[in-house]
Amino acid sequence: MVGHRSCGKTTLLESFARAAHVVREQGSVDDGSSLLDHGAASRRFHTTTELATIWFDWAGRPLQLLDTPGSESLSATRDLALHSVEAAVLCVDAVSGVQVGTEECCGVLVALGLPVLAVLTRVDRGFDDGVFAQLGALLGTRAVPVQLPLGPGGRGGPELEGAILDVLGRQVLRYAADGSHSPEPVPDHLQEVLARAWEELAEAVAITDDALLEHYLEYLELPPPLLREGLHRAVRSRAVVPVFVSSAASGVGAAPILDALAEWVPAVADVPRLALDHDGNPEAIDPDTGFVARVLGEQRDADGAPWHLLRVMAGRPPAGDWFTARTGDRHRVRKLYRIRGPRRASAAGVGPGSIVGTWDPMEVGAGDTLTDGARTELAGFRAPAPMVAWSVAPARTSDGPRLDAALLATCRADPGLALHTDTLTGAVLLAGLDEGHLKIAVDRIRSLGVEVEVALPPVGYVEAPRSVVEGVEGLHIRTGADGLVEEFGRCEVTLSPTDPLEGNVFVDGIGDEEEDVPHRYRGAIDAGVREALRHGPTAGFPVMGAELALTGGAYDLLQSTEEHFRMAGQRAARAALERAGTRVLEPWWEVEVTAPARALGDLLSDISAQRGRVLSTEVTGEIAVVVAHCPYRELRTFGTRLQRLSHGRARFLARESHYEPVPASHLGDVVAGSPHARQGSRRTEAPRRPDGA
Repeated sequence: MVGHRSCGKTTLLESFARAAHVVREQGSVDDGSSLLDHGAASRRFHTTTELATIWFDWAGRPLQLLDTPGSESLSATRDLALHSVEAAVLCVDAVSGVQVGTEECCGVLVALGLPVLAVLTRVDRGFDDGVFAQLGALLGTRAVPVQLPLGPGGRGGPELEGAILDVLGRQVLRYAADGSHSPEPVPDHLQEVLARAWEELAEAVAITDDALLEHYLEYLELPPPLLREGLHRAVRSRAVVPVFVSSAASGVGAAPILDALAEWVPAVADVPRLALDHDGNPEAIDPDTGFVARVLGEQRDADGAPWHLLRVMAGRPPAGDWFTARTGDRHRVRKLYRIRGPRRASAAGVGPGSIVGTWDPMEVGAGDTLTDGARTELAGFRAPAPMVAWSVAPARTSDGPRLDAALLATCRADPGLALHTDTLTGAVLLAGLDEGHLKIAVDRIRSLGVEVEVALPPVGYVEAPRSVVEGVEGLHIRTGADGLVEEFGRCEVTLSPTDPLEGNVFVDGIGDEEEDVPHRYRGAIDAGVREALRHGPTAGFPVMGAELALTGGAYDLLQSTEEHFRMAGQRAARAALERAGTRVLEPWWEVEVTAPARALGDLLSDISAQRGRVLSTEVTGEIAVVVAHCPYRELRTFGTRLQRLSHGRARFLARESHYEPVPASHLGDVVAGSPHARQGSRRTEAPRRPDGA
């Protein structure tokens, strides 16, 4: 079940549950009685924040339905579910029509080639005929109504309130408040509406099959049995998307949609699946062979205990060990459950297609593949690249270890999150699709009993030497009370600027000669040099882009040690940096933005206003692709600005590009705001180049 946020998707599922006698009274998202939105976060945010599932038998066939988040922030969770099912119900608010989330869903459905049933929800509030053409264009096929709303929200007037026109059955279905319905003849004033809708449906089905098309062209009609059979095949092949109508508030529409799902959705064995073997080669999965399951997510029950939601894609769960295909980790799973919202029951006969939960401990994340030992990983799903990151830190020092565990659990539950430690600044970064996504993630962390502070990621400023300096001496000498030398180490170095992205380099410029400095001391000089490069002389930022070459030195056979040469190397490097001087540099990243063409002007203006430089622009149809260089300082908030100016329709990828000097207008603030105390922070570990994640 997919759709734009607040489109009535979960409410429709609640009406399914009542129609199938899973519940006596239909739950409500708004008042917190929803069977599906039962999690604490879903209740707090009044929206679906994680996958929920129900199952029941309908028309002699077991149905399993997954409720997915409608928020674009949680699209990775939705997409993971779509990669794991046989069909999708696309819900569209009849009044609001096609929205951003609808467009995103359609794009994924087209890419996956899933059969789709569309449902116009809340038809009691109004209806726009143009939605059929919009859906057809987005899905690349014919979206044809098999039902039309009647009453005040549709056609027919107030006397038909609570009724719909069943095009396929050529009848009116009148609904009672409890969701039951009864058929009625089509009134005379609606016969023309029915004729037009029937003709559109018959034509859409006929062109999907040569025999049906021949019959239709000859008789300009398809008999109901032929039309039903042809529609069945057309839906499974994605040649036609049937559009139903519903109004959960009025009890309208649940049963016919469930009838269609039971009749038209393909079985798990009829949908080909691909996996990748340990060499990365694709292979087909046979549902009747070895066990393969996908982890749909980790959740918490009402008592706070973690459990995992799984979809069995092939085979039957082994009685022995399970394995994570990605890592080879071994798990012991003893008990599986059928899940209905917050309820669970022991699962029997689990096999291909089953959606089950387990409370047995497993260190796995959403999207992981579980097998009976084969290193076979399900192909297809790939989480979208994060666009916004926050640095996270425990509010209390004592919460540090607990925060690490909470972060890992939160990221395992949501495939759209990424966790990264910036090796230059040391900040722990939590990345997601937008600020809303990160707010939900932080809420989950706090629900685990860990208070956390968040902020924009720190900028990894560095200092780079300005010039070459030669023959800089580093001397460590200490004399005793009698004036005799007790400690001695001396070296000479030459400092040369290099590319900051290449880090720092220590070069042994003496070679094999040991007369001045024996080989056993040169590693200690290297260590001392790298210690000195941890903090530059201008603002204490790490030094990058420095080549230090050892060119000479001296030692005492009796009084010199490695520690003495480490201190000599440290002093030589510091003196060289002071003499050469350093420039403060800031990181710049290359971004590639994909956005609607109509937002191009605003996008280019934003990039320029934030000191960015556009490298290229390409417009193809309604899509614009912009490549630009942007300073990381401004890039930290780019995702939020991009979502705002594109109304949620844009995405971007970024990778580390180069360093540039901090502009004079910003330099004073950057230096004044440096977190590095030159004397007190020299004991920190030498920095390494960020990996750009």
